[in-house]
Amino acid sequence: MYNDMDSDITYGKSYNFHLISFIIGLLLGMIIMLLIIWISYYTKTFLFTYCSTKAQVCGIDDYFINPGNALAYGEIAGVPNITAADILFTKVVDGVTGMYYDVVAKNNNCVANQFERYIPFPQYCEFFYDNGDSAGKFKRDAVNNYIGQTPLGAKVKTLKNCNPATVGYSSNGTILIEWDKTTN
Repeated sequence: MYNDMDSDITYGKSYNFHLISFIIGLLLGMIIMLLIIWISYYTKTFLFTYCSTKAQVCGIDDYFINPGNALAYGEIAGVPNITAADILFTKVVDGVTGMYYDVVAKNNNCVANQFERYIPFPQYCEFFYDNGDSAGKFKRDAVNNYIGQTPLGAKVKTLKNCNPATVGYSSNGTILIEWDKTTN
């Protein structure tokens, strides 16, 4: 039974708030909670039961499929000052020189695989006349014709890999490691 005469208030006792004790208690409570959460996460219990234990592998949407987009948005993806020479290269396969694109990941949220993509129609080629003279730099249009970067704008039809099908040009052109930044 509660006796009013025996209470602390009647005997003149008072309780003071000690800020240091409060802070120490708060810090100890936070450390204990952190340990409980950390152990729960690593043992995959409580809230963490359904967390993945493996890193997520990048899907097709996690890559820049077009080299122009990789050049335009490379800095956003964490690849600053990226150039065409960093991601494009030529390689000889079965005796034919072709252009390849070392595909760039859009973000670091997944584990990216290294893979290369074959580009049958490079964006820029250099063609030669039958006598061996350089005809200059040509850029691919929407239907895989190459238009000269000169005021006359000569047009060269190609099969692929900068091999001209237009009469008057030698049987091979040179693949140029260049690509324009595109934002489509």
